[in-house]
Amino acid sequence: KMKKILIIRNDKVGDMILATPVFREIKKALPESQITVVCSKANLPIIEKNKNVDKIIVMSSQIQKNLKSILEYYSVSKKIKREHFDIGIDLRGSKMNAYFLLYLSKIKERISFTNYHNTSKFLTKSIKFKYYYNKHSSLQNLDLINLTLNISAKNNFPEIHIDKYDENLAKKFIEESNLKNFMCISPGGNYGKWKYYDFLIKYLSE
Repeated sequence: KMKKILIIRNDKVGDMILATPVFREIKKALPESQITVVCSKANLPIIEKNKNVDKIIVMSSQIQKNLKSILEYYSVSKKIKREHFDIGIDLRGSKMNAYFLLYLSKIKERISFTNYHNTSKFLTKSIKFKYYYNKHSSLQNLDLINLTLNISAKNNFPEIHIDKYDENLAKKFIEESNLKNFMCISPGGNYGKWKYYDFLIKYLSE
């Protein structure tokens, strides 16, 4: 039976990269399902060519407590309500997402993480963050969809779908920068200990 599934990851680039296994694993287990993703302007490029994503809703709001942001959340909730989703999954654990994008949109099954905010009253299922202090974010995401969809996803390897244009752009950059033997280092986002990356880069260059 086809399910209309809404997945919310309207925040940063790294968070969306770690969410990409979710789209692939859902499509693998439920090939007839239709996946719509709510993303931010910042992380849209990560999924805009993803073949496992059927529709995308882009949100511009970054600050979630001003009037402009609240109005956008309300507008998007009305758009979501018209789609009649069977399941809504918020990978952020956000109170704004739980209320506006899941509860107010009248989605039948509403699933998310809960801990920092009292979001459980807006949800039909939830997992508490406190159980995941030593577990990678990508595995947390798979646990959430396994609980929600009654599947057994295990592959948490992230992926970014690209095309020939992207490949040529990368080749051009490598050639113009005269890169031959090179290494890419991707420091963590908010929790990156930058001084250690600085040390690592200098150590490797020597």
